Amino acid sequence: MALVEDLRERSPEFVGLWDRHEVAIRAVDRKTTPHPKIGEIEFDSQKLYTQNQAQALLVFTAPPGTESYDKLQLLSAIGTQRFDSAPAQGG
Repeated sequence: MALVEDLRERSPEFVGLWDRHEVAIRAVDRKTTPHPKIGEIEFDSQKLYTQNQAQALLVFTAPPGTESYDKLQLLSAIGTQRFDSAPAQGG
């Protein structure tokens, strides 16, 4: 707590931020989800709250240049195509 007291003495901005108690909110996290065809995708997730915190929007992103980003690009390109093996229809 000595660090907090030192910062409170030196920075009015810190005092305001600390007193709002937002420093304890964990708003960013990393999550992994499996996809049945392309494997696991790692996401950075962030919660965005309304001003009164009555509602939250959960946003998932993958950093550009990562394998997960490439997998998301692939999913956006293939859309809702099916990968099931269908028997060939005779003609």
